[in-house]
Amino acid sequence: MLLWWFWFQFKEEESNAGNREHILATIVCCLFAIFLGRIMALALPFRPRPMHNPGLFFQLPYGSGQSILWDWSSFPSDHAILFFSLATGLFFISRPIGIFALLHALLIISLPRIYVGIHYPSDIIVGGALGVIIALLGNQKKIKKIIAGPIMKWLRVHPSSFYVCFFFLSYQIVNLFNGVRVMGIAIFKLIKLFPNFLQ
Repeated sequence: MLLWWFWFQFKEEESNAGNREHILATIVCCLFAIFLGRIMALALPFRPRPMHNPGLFFQLPYGSGQSILWDWSSFPSDHAILFFSLATGLFFISRPIGIFALLHALLIISLPRIYVGIHYPSDIIVGGALGVIIALLGNQKKIKKIIAGPIMKWLRVHPSSFYVCFFFLSYQIVNLFNGVRVMGIAIFKLIKLFPNFLQ
């Protein structure tokens, strides 16, 4: 919601161009950071979540179920990557809102995931650091122009297709790319089952 609010904050397009470039750079960085996090999760040794680790004798909070995320490695946290990268991008647009978003990412998104046994603190720390670093790099002036320039041109030339894709991407962010991730895992499993199919 904050991204859309900042996107339409000013009526004059030129006065809002800087905000829009930051938003676009942040979203691209967020996607790249999540992709990198998924590669890390698949490439590094599998790490069971605290709730699934019998050696920890983890006590689930009342009402929590243990049957989720069995085959998902705990390290690094996708949620931390996503929300810390978005919060970092918002910091470039408005420091108070950016600080609020960073606190939200820490207190509302990340700490409860440790409490319910979905993540270890190190999963959150590494995921958050990855999101922050990539968003910081992507919002530097030269890199931001390289990322946002072609997308801003797309917006000017074909606004209807741009806004359809922007809305879809916003929905995926809100939904934490759940549909895309499920489809990606299914494709990955099919490739493992039928390795000669692509040849």
